[in-house]
Formats: sequence, structure tokens, C-alpha cells
Amino acid sequence: MKKPIVKMGPYILAGVSFSFLTNCTVDVAPLTDAELNAAAAAELADMFSHAEHVSQPLSLNDVVARAVINNLDNRLARLEQSFALTQVEVDSIDMLPTLAASAGYSNRSPENFTTSQVLGAGAPTGSYSRSSDTENTTYSLSTTWNVLDFSLGYYNARQAGNRAFIAEERARRGGMDIIRDARQSYWGAYAAQELSGTIERTIGEANEVLERIRRGEQSGSIPAVDALRSRRTVLESLRQLEIFRNQLSTAQIELAQLVNARPGSHIQLSTNQMTIPSLPGSLPELEAQAFTENPSLREQQYRIRIALDDVRRTTAQMFPELTVSAELNYDADSFLLNNSWNQFGLNAGWNLLRLMTSPQRLNLSERGVEVERTRALAVRMAVLAQTHIAYRQFYFARQQFQLARDLAEVDRRLAQQSRAREEASVGSQVERVVTETSALLSQLRVYDAYGSLLAAQSAVLSSIGDDAELAEILERHQRVQLETAQTAAERSSDE
Repeated sequence: MKKPIVKMGPYILAGVSFSFLTNCTVDVAPLTDAELNAAAAAELADMFSHAEHVSQPLSLNDVVARAVINNLDNRLARLEQSFALTQVEVDSIDMLPTLAASAGYSNRSPENFTTSQVLGAGAPTGSYSRSSDTENTTYSLSTTWNVLDFSLGYYNARQAGNRAFIAEERARRGGMDIIRDARQSYWGAYAAQELSGTIERTIGEANEVLERIRRGEQSGSIPAVDALRSRRTVLESLRQLEIFRNQLSTAQIELAQLVNARPGSHIQLSTNQMTIPSLPGSLPELEAQAFTENPSLREQQYRIRIALDDVRRTTAQMFPELTVSAELNYDADSFLLNNSWNQFGLNAGWNLLRLMTSPQRLNLSERGVEVERTRALAVRMAVLAQTHIAYRQFYFARQQFQLARDLAEVDRRLAQQSRAREEASVGSQVERVVTETSALLSQLRVYDAYGSLLAAQSAVLSSIGDDAELAEILERHQRVQLETAQTAAERSSDE
């Protein structure tokens, strides 16, 4: 008796499939310290590679220009704008018809022989035949255009274009904020540059006076109550001096971050005149300009456009899908009478489930438009209030700067007279430390007030969307880059 033949093919196939699936599992490992250290080294090298080396003292305009071009946050905003523009191009491609090319090869083992049964007959004929080759190759080239996909791609591209405009407005707002921060930071760093030496000298003098008070109290030449009062006065001045020193020590770091220089590096600043700035118009004129040029308002109008396109896209999805197709085919099967043929088609379909849910989706899109229009009112009110506040803050800052400058002049003359007395008593030395501290504080307030004045002016310009300085800096940088590229090309051609 013959043993039944066990077919091993299905078992082998199952084993191979199981082995393949088990080997395809993904094992994600956490970051190692070596990878983190390598990333830190690479990113630190890349952080400062784009910034030009500071080789000479920087003016206020130099600091502003370097901050706009080199600041990493501002560079990120400009890259996001460029990315959004590229997204528009990619989404526009979705409106094109699909074009597909395919080629195939097939080999059947054993050959595909079949039998047939005649109608009314009790059994198959018993004869076998085949209608295709054992080996076969096919080729096809087809194009398909779906009207609904074209409509959806059209609205997607429109929304991507509006998002690109939003990215542009955000880059404008970020650039104007960088200019404001750079102006204020410049004067903080300039104060550190001008006053740090005097503060260190005054701290040394205060410590010497404290030591002299201590010796006088121990020897009995200074009464205990007078010594305590003098010591308290000097310690209070010393406390203020230490606060000033700490405040000024961080100013250079903040400036380095803005211009994308390594923190801790010394940046020499040149002297700038403290001219009092002005505003480009009256308050009604500033309001009118803010309503058309403010980046936040312009961004909100683009958001309304996107919401309206959501409604149009939802409405388009309610219509049937209409697909037009054309195809070129070739089949190498020798049993075919015609091995190559063309095929054209027109197909209409309707997603009934999507049609039934379209009222809910359309209502959601319309509510989105309502939300964006209400947000536009809130943003407009915020911009209106911001313009009024910035306008008043500017004139308050200008008044504070003038008062700080007058007070600094008085304290400077008092300190000068205190130094001119040249008395050796403890009381006169205590008075000298106090007047020197007051003079330093007043001068620091002058720099701080002037930086706040420039920041207030920039806040007004940012509120009304006046980006003339930003556009000029970017245009000049682009022109320099173009000239540098042309010079490099000329040198390479000469070589």
C-alpha cells in the first residue's frame, strides 16, 4: 500500500513567512551619551558658522543688522517662511493627473491547464487545455484624472499659499521684535562697557571705608552708634553696587545671544549719540497704518481665507467623483490575438457615507469661519489698544529719559564736588561712596532709559507694521551675498 504523499510546500511557506516577520521587528534604542555628545559638538560648530567674526567695534546699526541676519530664532522664522513657500509648490502638484508606468513578469508552475463541462453534461469533458503562456511579461502606461481630487488639490494649494503668507507675516513680526530687543540690549551692554570699571573701583573704595570704620570702632576713635550708622550707609551702597555689577555682567551675554556670538565672548561697542527719536505720525495716522500693515491683523485675514476654503472644500466633497483615464497596454502572451491595445474610461462614483455626513462637516467648517471672524475682531481690538499703549509708552519713556539725564547730571556734579574736597575723615569718605553710587545709578538709569525709549519707538513701529528698516537690512544682506557669489564665480572662472 502506498503511503500518502505529504505536501511540504504550505509548511515551508508558513515557516519562511514567520521567520521573515520575526526578523522585521523594529527595535528603537534610546540615545546614548556618545550620540548626545556628538550632536552637541556638531550643533555648537554649526551655531556660529554662519555669523561673521566681530573684528571691530560695533555701532548700534551694526548690532541691529547682525541680530536680524544671525539670530537663530529669526533665521528659523525665515526658514519656516521658505518651507511654507515650498509647500505651496508641492500641494500644487496634487492638481496634476496621475501618470503610472508598470511592468510585470509572471511564471506559473505547474502550467495552468483547465478543463470544462458542457451544459447539460453530467461530467467534465476530461480534456485539458490552457489559454496563456507559462511565462509572461506585461507593460502599461496609464494616466488618470479625478475631478474631485483636482478640486481638493486646488483648495489645498490655496490654503498652503495663505499659510505661506502667514509665515511671512510671522517672520516680519519676529524681525521687528529682534530689532527692538537689539536696540535695548545694545545700550545695556554699552552701559556695562562704560561703567563696569567705575563700579569695580567704587566697590573697592567702599570695602576700604568699611575696614576703616571697623578699625576706628575698635580703637574707640569712632563712637559705636556713629560706626553702625556709617557702616549701614556704606553697606547699602555696596549692596546697590553689587546689584549693578550683576545686572551689567549679563548684558554682554544677552547681546551675544541676539547677534549669535558665543556667550562669554567680548563684543566691543562704539559710541553712539543719544538722539531723541520721533514717531512717523499722529495717533490717528498710526491707527490707520496699523489696520493695514500690522502683521497680526494681516495673519488673521489669511486665517479667514483658509477657513472659507475649508467650507468650499467640504462642499466640493458632496459632489460625485468623476474620473477620466487613458491607458496603453502590452502583453507578451502568445495566445493573445492583439498583444498591444489602448484603453479609455470614464467613471462616476459617489461616496454615499460622506454625502450623508456632509451636513455635520459643512456645519463644522462654517463654525470655523465664524470663529476666525470673531478672532479677527479680538485681534483688531488688541492691535488698537496696543497702538495706543505703545504711543503713550513712547512719550512716557521719552520723559523718563530726559529726567534721568537731568538727574544724572546733578549726581555727577555732586560726586565731582565730593571728590574735590579731598577730606580724610570717615564721614567724608562715606559721603563720597554714597555720592559715587548715586552718580553710577543715575548714569545707569540714563542708559536704561534710552534703551527703553528706543524699544518703545520700535514697539510703536512694530504695532503699525512699519518694517522699512527690516526690509532694508535683508535687502542689503541679499545684495552682499549676491556680490560675494559673483566674485567667487569670477575667481573660479579665472583659475
